[in-house]
Amino acid sequence: MPVEFLVVVLPGIGGTALAPPGHLDDPVWGGRIRDVGGLLAHPERLAIDVDLEPVGVIRSRTVFGILSVIPGYERLLGRLGREFGCAVDDGTPAGRDVDAGVVAVGYDFRRSIRDAASRLDDVVRERLDCLWPRQDHRGRVIGVGHSMGGLVARYWLKDDVNARLCTRLVTLGTPHGGAPKMLDVLANGLPLAGGGHVPDPGERLRGTLRGWPGAAELLPRYPAVVDGSGTYRYSHEVDVGWLRAAARSAYAVHQDIDAGWRGDRERPELLPRIGFGHGTARRCEWDGHRFRVTRADPELPGLPPGWASDRGDGTVPTYSGVPSEMAGRGEVPAQLRVAERHGPVMDLAHSWRLARGVPAGWPVEDGEQRGVVLGLDLETLAAPGSPFPVTARVIGVEQLPAAQQVWVSIAAVGGGQPTSVLLDPDGAGYIGELPPLEEGSYAVRATAEAVPGAGDLETSDTLIVLPRGTV
Repeated sequence: MPVEFLVVVLPGIGGTALAPPGHLDDPVWGGRIRDVGGLLAHPERLAIDVDLEPVGVIRSRTVFGILSVIPGYERLLGRLGREFGCAVDDGTPAGRDVDAGVVAVGYDFRRSIRDAASRLDDVVRERLDCLWPRQDHRGRVIGVGHSMGGLVARYWLKDDVNARLCTRLVTLGTPHGGAPKMLDVLANGLPLAGGGHVPDPGERLRGTLRGWPGAAELLPRYPAVVDGSGTYRYSHEVDVGWLRAAARSAYAVHQDIDAGWRGDRERPELLPRIGFGHGTARRCEWDGHRFRVTRADPELPGLPPGWASDRGDGTVPTYSGVPSEMAGRGEVPAQLRVAERHGPVMDLAHSWRLARGVPAGWPVEDGEQRGVVLGLDLETLAAPGSPFPVTARVIGVEQLPAAQQVWVSIAAVGGGQPTSVLLDPDGAGYIGELPPLEEGSYAVRATAEAVPGAGDLETSDTLIVLPRGTV
């Protein structure tokens, strides 16, 4: 069957395997559980000045990303391959197939979005010439970007020539407005379930991450930081040595994206999707000495009514999932909000239909989206041997029956019987505690049965319990 489109899949931060030149079969970062401990013990292996090459997207093992724990990309790639009836190239050197119609484009996520967009440009142009030699390539490209990958695609598509090549861009969990969680990571370290951060003696890990332009480009790109006077400031306006220059450079990258997508310039159809209702870092405070990033409503000036309470996907606030030109026009993209958290959104049930241009999702009634979701408050890293709280809330229902029950089950990834915990209702939602767990990766699933007007609800994510000695 002739290939109709070149479908390009761009992973998020941490979603590409990175290996030293000459050792491409032995990645330093490959989404394996041992890579978590390696990053914590020897962060210098991923320092910006270490020469590493992208060697394909990660597969479904437990994957530790700076912003979230995410599954691999093979399910998304496989579904797109079946939808478009073509071969799939997962981006690994061994799996290279220039005739594939679905191609994963990994990139060095430590470096700037600009660098990743340059790599994307090389891949796209080579593939277009192979698939359709000496033909017009207008409208041949469809982009699917998860998290940071959506920003890479947006940067590439700001150019008029590239924009004419692409007919549609789907972004899944992309932080178009940035993520306060990244500010927390760079300022305080990796957050832990139950509160606190992973110990980082000498700021070795934070020092490494602060050297990544790619990390800075995920900082909030709006006035997100409130100081002691109640003034909201951009990240680059806060007088902190390690932050200011990096944040200013990152802000310039987003200004480039804004300029390219602004006005009446012809651009591809843009279909963003972002999760809502899950506990998400959203409020940033600076007291002159340290940052405090919490899940409280941010009370941001200019935010449309109700948006702050939409919370987010566990990593990215819902309002940050709206591209700048849409937000500037006061638009809420049709069917923007979905139930999935930041990692699982890459396996959104209708993502391959979106790539085809077939709308799917909750209906829009009277211009406003209606949806019910089981929101899960759970950090993605935990200390071993200690219980920690987990909260699940049914969002979008006026009133729940007094007997409504929510269960959380947890099972080791790769096997084992799940342990279930009945969460007790209180005024804030449904709050319980997960039992002590030992080092490993775990699948966490929350369920609520027979919710009025919504039926059975479910949400899930992955949890990493860190090795002893790291916490």
